[in-house]
Amino acid sequence: MAAGQRVYRANDLALQFDCGSIVLAWQGDSIICAAGLYSVRDKRLVASHPIGEALVLFTDGQDFYELSGSSLYVIKNRHNGEVSEPPVITSPLPDGEYADRVTLQYGGGTGYLDSKATRSGTLVSSGGTHTLLVIGAWGLSARADFTITPALTHITIRGGDKAVEQGGSITLYAVYHPDGASPVPVIFTSDSDCVTVTSSGRVTGVAPGRAVITARTADGRYTATCYIEVSENLLVHTGDYRVDRDTETVCITGEATAETLLAAFSVSKGTVRLQTASGEAVTSGLLGTGMQLVLVNSFDEVIDRLTVAVRSMIMCSSSVFWNCRTASALRRAWLRISTETAMFRITICATCVPSCFGPVRIRVSTRAVIFWRC
Repeated sequence: MAAGQRVYRANDLALQFDCGSIVLAWQGDSIICAAGLYSVRDKRLVASHPIGEALVLFTDGQDFYELSGSSLYVIKNRHNGEVSEPPVITSPLPDGEYADRVTLQYGGGTGYLDSKATRSGTLVSSGGTHTLLVIGAWGLSARADFTITPALTHITIRGGDKAVEQGGSITLYAVYHPDGASPVPVIFTSDSDCVTVTSSGRVTGVAPGRAVITARTADGRYTATCYIEVSENLLVHTGDYRVDRDTETVCITGEATAETLLAAFSVSKGTVRLQTASGEAVTSGLLGTGMQLVLVNSFDEVIDRLTVAVRSMIMCSSSVFWNCRTASALRRAWLRISTETAMFRITICATCVPSCFGPVRIRVSTRAVIFWRC
């Protein structure tokens, strides 16, 4: 039994030992006092920790007490005096950014990299954002989010291996591998005079022929190639249209008909056809976005294809109804239309009007170019 800071034998009340500080809790042969852990069996202080007025909690497997909200001390019944502090991560640093790789360094718990078990000393080189979570005793944890920019291993060219007409242009782009690798300066060159190419990758057809375009990093370590063919057998026109070879589209502003489009492209070498996205022939009527303009040769083989993109300038007023569920979405759409000049594909549908909302008139006055679909 214990009284104050002393421990007595129960059968004859003989003093067994003096803890030197007040006894806070006792279970089995473990006594926790203000000075630390006393062993009844060994009759000595086996783990010295200044506890003060700490809250003491015993479990079947361990005795432990909490000194503060951020530091937890664990004392096992076998008196090995284990002290559990929050885990510590020394590498990577929180919100750290690393080039190529980083070595994980931590202690005081079990580590998880992106939810998968890992070990201290592991080398991480995969690009992107990662999370290292270290979980220690009693749920104490430490976390570090970090980003790795992987080392560049090679480059490729996006937008190449295409054909352009004389005077037509296309833009090539360097793609850096692996994903997330840092961009580096790249210079584009051509092996043929049938095209001109700027150092930034803008290629323009000059005369019929085939050119090999090379993209080379400024330090000369990495190269990539593609071909650009300048062909006379492509869709060309005499009308007020713009052909964008980067996106393989023919851009039309305002209302236009199938008859006028087919007439303008009839100067192409081959047979020009207009069809829907599903392949149905279109010979008359208004044009719609998504239609396909195709050029076929004498063997009925498709040698060129452009997608029709109809753009309309909208200057009008319109009344729409909205309810609680659609108000925020329509408001966001309105803000985008009224403040930006990019192209949007939008659909406005009527909805039921609850009693709490009346009709709201929205005035559309914008220079935004809209793909309008009914």
